[in-house]
Amino acid sequence: MTYSIYPTPVLGEDPTNNKTVVLEQQYEYDLFSSSNILNKCLKKRIPGTDFAGTNYTGKLLIHDENGVVLKRDEGGVVDLAAIKMEFPDSSGLPTKPTLVWHI
Repeated sequence: MTYSIYPTPVLGEDPTNNKTVVLEQQYEYDLFSSSNILNKCLKKRIPGTDFAGTNYTGKLLIHDENGVVLKRDEGGVVDLAAIKMEFPDSSGLPTKPTLVWHI
């Protein structure tokens, strides 16, 4: 699915106050997905579980379609094809493109 926004100006008007102004306009298109969540977690501590059920916690170094690489808290690095990942916070990613105004 492809989303887009028309390049024409978006106008708003406050009928109760003619001094209302848009301070900032932002188009949020970095949508909620596993890859985008992992990008936001790079260099942060996250827990993961491998196929055997072994739990790991460490700093996320890299990720791709095959899994993740964590720098373990105990030392060393683990290449983890995880079946379960827990992310600290993904609430900052929208599920569809959003136009945000700061008024």
